[in-house]
Amino acid sequence: NEKIYYGANSGVSATHMILDPHGPLCSCGNHGCWDIMTSVEVFAGKIHEAGGDRYLDLPYERIVQLYNGNDAVVRSVADEYIGYWMSIGVQNAVNCYNPDLVVLVGEYFRDFPTMRKKVENAIHEMPNAAARNAEVVFSDSEEDLFLKSAACIVFLRFFSSAYHQNMIETIENSKNGKGGCNEK
Repeated sequence: NEKIYYGANSGVSATHMILDPHGPLCSCGNHGCWDIMTSVEVFAGKIHEAGGDRYLDLPYERIVQLYNGNDAVVRSVADEYIGYWMSIGVQNAVNCYNPDLVVLVGEYFRDFPTMRKKVENAIHEMPNAAARNAEVVFSDSEEDLFLKSAACIVFLRFFSSAYHQNMIETIENSKNGKGGCNEK
């Protein structure tokens, strides 16, 4: 309803929704929340499980290099494990909030192009009509993300027809002596 939704700590985070109650333990105390299921640590561990000791303790940068070099193990885990859980998490968030616009940002979307398409397809294939019609945008920049988001909310409200209708009514009321900004 064109209002900012505030959680208990002045924000909302869907990243700690539980996707797999039998999943790994997260720093938040939950098992299998979206944050841990798609973490770099779990990603590296799943690559090691799938490919053996050759893939032990891979840093993120090396995972990206192997992915770009078409390493079958890394690509499979990226697409089938991380892509799967990322899609489930985004679908749950979209179901909760029914946004018109979904802006996704993060290193996975930047570094693993196939994940962009997998998540976008997952959103547009949902049975929820609002989700299917949502615009999905990927941002390569996390710089000033919260500032840019807040500015968008302000601008959208300022340019809304409801805001302008309210301004017109206030001006008309002040001309008719019914109060308003210029009342003396």
